[in-house]
Amino acid sequence: MKAKITDRAIIVKVTNFSETSLIVRCITANHGFISFLAKGLRKTQDKTQLISLLEYELNLYSPREQGLYLFADANLISENTIYTHPETWAAAECGIELLEHLLIPPEEYGCYYDLVKTYLAYLEKVGKNSILILWRFWIRVFKLSGVDFDPLLCSHCHKTGEIVAALDQSSGSLLCKDCLDDASRANLLLLSSAARDILSRMPQIGNLLDQIKLSRSVAIEINALLSAWWESHFHEALHLRSLGVLVQFY
Repeated sequence: MKAKITDRAIIVKVTNFSETSLIVRCITANHGFISFLAKGLRKTQDKTQLISLLEYELNLYSPREQGLYLFADANLISENTIYTHPETWAAAECGIELLEHLLIPPEEYGCYYDLVKTYLAYLEKVGKNSILILWRFWIRVFKLSGVDFDPLLCSHCHKTGEIVAALDQSSGSLLCKDCLDDASRANLLLLSSAARDILSRMPQIGNLLDQIKLSRSVAIEINALLSAWWESHFHEALHLRSLGVLVQFY
C-alpha cells in the first residue's frame, strides 16, 4: 500500500482531468509545490470541493517515482474573501506564481508557506492598491532567498537612507544618484521620482494604501525593476502571467 501523508496546503490551481476527476496544484507546508489527482471529486457532490487560494489539511497517497499524489480526503482550515475582488485575486495569484519560479530547498518549505499564508491574510483587508502589497511580498521573497532588495542602500558606495535612483542590469546593483556616473548608461534602468517615492515608503506601505494614487506607468516601471532584479540575481527570465492582468487595474 502506498504511504499516506497529511499536510497543510493552499490550493493554487484546479484543472478538470476527466468527467469525474481533477488535477490540483497546491503549495504545502512540508512538501513544497505538489500536484495530485482527485479521482471522482467532480462527480461526488457530498465531498469537499477544493477551491483555489483556500487552505486545507490534505490526506494524500504518495506517488510512485515522479507521478502525481493521489487524493484521499481534505478538511478546510481557513477560507478568505479574496476571490470576491478581481484585483486582489490577481495579486494573490501573482504572489504564488512568483514562488513557482523559485527552487525552494526542503528545509525552507515551511518558511515560504507561512509567508504565503500571511500574504493572503493581509490581502483580505486591502480595498485598493493591492499591487503595493504584492511588491512588499516580492521584496520579502528576495530577502528570504538571500538576495535582499533594499531601495535605501546603494550597492556601490553602500550609502544608506537615500532612495536609489537606478538599477545597473549588468551587475544587478542598485545605485544612488552619486554613483550613476560610474555606470554604463546603456545598462541602467533609471527610476522616475514617482517610482522612487513609492519604493522609499515600502516599509510602511500597508498604512499608506489609501494615500497613494498609483498610475499604470509607475506600476509598469516598478514591475520592470523588480523583474530585472530577479533576472540579474537568479539568471532566469521572469514572466508572470497574472502580473499582466493585475496591472490592468491601474
